[in-house]
Amino acid sequence: AADLAIGIPGKDFFQCLSGCEGVNTFADAGAVRVIYGGSSGLSVDNRLLNAVGPSQLWTQDAPSGTGGIGFTVPGQLESGDRFGSAVY
Repeated sequence: AADLAIGIPGKDFFQCLSGCEGVNTFADAGAVRVIYGGSSGLSVDNRLLNAVGPSQLWTQDAPSGTGGIGFTVPGQLESGDRFGSAVY
């Protein structure tokens, strides 16, 4: 089975501050979406999510304000990082 990694260097993230009275914006922080393949091909049906899952969103140190989605790699969200731009 083949997997697919998709770079999303223009992905923006938002973080709520003190009860969401303010918001931090991380423009173009970037992300990578990984879609895992199985015997029937690629799947993005998150109802099938398991330990490896059919689809994961990877970011740099996503703050809790992003909704707790995905997985993180070392670093932190910063505007203009364009994480994922080196995925070919």
